[in-house]
Amino acid sequence: MSELRDSGGRFLPGSILRREVPIAPLREAFLRSDTSVQELARRLGWMRPDGYRVQRQLGIRPGSNGHGYPARERETMSYERALEICEALGIDPVDVDL
Repeated sequence: MSELRDSGGRFLPGSILRREVPIAPLREAFLRSDTSVQELARRLGWMRPDGYRVQRQLGIRPGSNGHGYPARERETMSYERALEICEALGIDPVDVDL
């Protein structure tokens, strides 16, 4: 996968066809792991390793739609983000049907 990343380890734009993938398999893998939401955020390199962002990304906690109404839980995420989460959890993308 290294040919898909820049020198900082971030995925290169357009390196993978942009598509959405289901969150459920990743969420289940995360919940089975011993990794905390804060630790996963740190492994993802997020500047502020807050657990709420991880929970929103994995569809565990609904986000905000910005209009004062409750947002629906996420059901999909980008393929690139799913790969980053797999790497941070130390799991093979094939194990979560990517």
